[in-house]
Amino acid sequence: MSLKWRTIILVFLSITLILSIYATHHFHSLPDKEVNFMQEFEYVHEAEYRYNITLWPSILYDNRTVLMPNEVPFIPLVHLLNVSFTYYFMSKPIVNGDITYQVTCFLESPAGWRKIIVLVPPTLIHFNSTPVRFSKLYIFNITEIVELINAIEDETRTYAPIYYLRIQPCINITASTGSRIVNESFKPQMVVKLMFGENNHLVFEGLKHKKENVLGKYVTTEVTWIKQARYAMYTFTGIILISIVYVAQQIWKERKSISPIEKAMKKYRDIIVDAVGLSGERGDKSVVMVRSLDDLAKVSDEVVKPIIHVKKPGLHVFYVLDDDIRYEFIIKEG
Repeated sequence: MSLKWRTIILVFLSITLILSIYATHHFHSLPDKEVNFMQEFEYVHEAEYRYNITLWPSILYDNRTVLMPNEVPFIPLVHLLNVSFTYYFMSKPIVNGDITYQVTCFLESPAGWRKIIVLVPPTLIHFNSTPVRFSKLYIFNITEIVELINAIEDETRTYAPIYYLRIQPCINITASTGSRIVNESFKPQMVVKLMFGENNHLVFEGLKHKKENVLGKYVTTEVTWIKQARYAMYTFTGIILISIVYVAQQIWKERKSISPIEKAMKKYRDIIVDAVGLSGERGDKSVVMVRSLDDLAKVSDEVVKPIIHVKKPGLHVFYVLDDDIRYEFIIKEG
């Protein structure tokens, strides 16, 4: 194989080595482990409040005792506020456990005082499967609550344009899911605003609540294909390195075997003309026979002399005259 082709192969291997090193770095930078979340337990709490209002007979509402939807609950006309509380618990997988709940209802003033209206003691519910659902009804006498507010205002000499009636359940659930014990708390609060300073009516907030969660653990797994790609790139890069070393040694040996005269001729090959031989003298000129018309053209360029053409029977003679030397190329016709 020629030195030229060995050099081309060396350049190709060098480019391949650069790409191989880049690919090796890329695969080495990729994580060889994945962390995945394994779900073990999924659950949801839901709570909903519904209410209806019993009225005092009034001209505004045609002496009706039940407030219709979209009608304004003016405080002086409201007698009873009936609040229905419904709780729902669902889990995957199905579990068993205990639910403990208590409900605190109190009247609150921006002035800083708080008065308990209803207190439901802690209650235990055991369940063997999910879903779990229960409902409770709480009745508030708004007329008595207004009288209570007035009495406390007279006592404390504090007055406010708004008061809050808060219903605060506290639900705690304990469930067993295999090796894990779940302790979860859920506190859905409903607020009834007594807006004395703004249209003298009731406003309701926090009628629906939802809380959901997923429990599990994180599992670490090895990414096999990344490790295999790394090993493959290590091997491929090593093979390329060995090949480069081998080809470089061959090029070095070949260059070392070239003689000084060959190196010089290679350096000046653009201006050297190979002669076939010397044909003696013609007249007073020495004759140098060259290999080709191209070589004769080189001579013509160097000595700045024209190429002379002479046609003889069956032959074409081209020559260049330079002082006492005649450079000649002869070719047969046909």
